[in-house]
Amino acid sequence: MAAACHDIALGNLHDKGLEEQTRKLLFGDIHYLRDSRVVVEGVKFWGTPWIPPYAGVFNLPEDELREKWQLIPSDTDVLITHGPPAGILDGGAGSSSLAASPRP
Repeated sequence: MAAACHDIALGNLHDKGLEEQTRKLLFGDIHYLRDSRVVVEGVKFWGTPWIPPYAGVFNLPEDELREKWQLIPSDTDVLITHGPPAGILDGGAGSSSLAASPRP
């Protein structure tokens, strides 16, 4: 049996109207993740669009980001974020609370 193709998406700093558009336009095997999970063929994906204050939308201060990272289930196999943890290919713009998070 051939594996099905799945598209997984999350918002970024330019997607101010993405949520409304998502509800209206996305269908089928496209999974929009905003602090949520999808399990595809037994693999648990968690997606979150939040970043430290930068530009556009999905910006939160570190104390609020810390709360978002606490939502990540401990049994997550693949974590998808819009921005990296601090110190990992971040150009100085990564999240220090994500870097300190005990989550995967």
